[in-house]
Amino acid sequence: MARNARPPARWNRAEQALWHAYRRGSALDLAASDHRQIRAGTIVQLLSETSPIEPGRAPKLSLSGARISGFLDLSAAHVQAPLRFHRCHFEERLVLDSARFAYLSLGGCQLPEISGLSVQVDQWLGLPDSHVAGEVQLFNARIGGTAEFDGTTIDGALTLGRVVVEGSLHLRRRCEINGKLRLKGARIGGALLAHGLAVHGVINAIGAHVEDGLSLIDVTLDHPGDWGLILTEAQTPKAVLRLNRSSAGAVSLRDAHVGRWDTNIRGWPEACPVDLTGFTYDRLSEQTGGDARPTVEERLAWIQSYGVLDGYPRPTQSPSFTPRPYEQLARALRADGHEQEARRALRSKERLRHRAMGPLGSIWGVIQDVTVGFGYRPGHALAWLAAVLTAATVYFDQVGPLPRTTPSAGPTWDPFLYTLDILIPLLSLGHDTAWNPSGWAKAGTVLLMVTGWVLVTTVIAGVGRALKRQ
Repeated sequence: MARNARPPARWNRAEQALWHAYRRGSALDLAASDHRQIRAGTIVQLLSETSPIEPGRAPKLSLSGARISGFLDLSAAHVQAPLRFHRCHFEERLVLDSARFAYLSLGGCQLPEISGLSVQVDQWLGLPDSHVAGEVQLFNARIGGTAEFDGTTIDGALTLGRVVVEGSLHLRRRCEINGKLRLKGARIGGALLAHGLAVHGVINAIGAHVEDGLSLIDVTLDHPGDWGLILTEAQTPKAVLRLNRSSAGAVSLRDAHVGRWDTNIRGWPEACPVDLTGFTYDRLSEQTGGDARPTVEERLAWIQSYGVLDGYPRPTQSPSFTPRPYEQLARALRADGHEQEARRALRSKERLRHRAMGPLGSIWGVIQDVTVGFGYRPGHALAWLAAVLTAATVYFDQVGPLPRTTPSAGPTWDPFLYTLDILIPLLSLGHDTAWNPSGWAKAGTVLLMVTGWVLVTTVIAGVGRALKRQ
């Protein structure tokens, strides 16, 4: 820099110290100083100056422990120097609208409000351990690296709608938002990590895309009687959703798609029903929180207890049965190599579907379930047919031979062939018409005929269902 370059004489002692530190690229800590006040206009002027900088030094604004008075308006600014405010107190709101920064950190600061509409930060944006008394609006922002809100407390809403974060988004270390968290249409190139996050409004992440996975662990929702977490149409290759047991608020996974799905179904909060309408996932995580893999019965119980919902914006329990969550679970289990569990999931679906059809549907469902397991246990039908055929053959061997239908010659009495002819519909060996049962034998014949129709019809339905699956 020019040797006679000096800060403006009207600047106070703290501001002059900042002027020198900025040009040297060094940090300035005013926490222990009696002179801590820096006017917002001074910072604006400092960042806009074009006077020469000391040779070999890169400018940097690194300020700690200052009280920044006035309205700090950096809208439309283009600042190449890194900006770092640490444990600073801002008396008025910070405006970053349409500005571009290389690096911006506001760690441990006190701010009334932040507006950063369409702001762009090339490397890193963070408010770790800061407290914002109002809202933080970063709508339509673009962050070239990581965006960090670890340990941040925001008394209003945090708006990250349509934000583009090329790195990861961090909301960890008991980050607390006392208003809404808006992530609608967000695009995150890295991961979204929210560990220990508490939100006292709705988390709206409709249409969000997270390239490296969504991890919501020990997240507390506090929006009872309404939506607490909306992931409608969200997409990510992996989603870990483990809510805090004290959470309250419905969760919408409507039309979302996840590559691998992991949730704490054993510890799911009772006040968080789930909308599973159109929710798809390719695989299931083998372990949840280090525990043994949940059984298919536990997964089915979770679906029946917390899904399916309908009605927006206020969720209400759907009165009708919806098969898709069970079919989706079966597909994921099959993709993970758990074929038997997938079949149990589909059998559970059929049981519930038949119960929803009324008394006759329930009865028919029980018959199909016991005999062939709705087509998912075809071997049972053969066992039933063999058992009925054996029992009926023994019975007719004891009560036979039956009277002939006509005195003319006919087939020789054979209890096995007679039973087989009666039991199998559309099979005609000539024995069913050759003999004329009466009394208990007639009752046994009618019962055998009905049993045959039920078993064969059930087998045909099961085979058709199996062919449809293939």
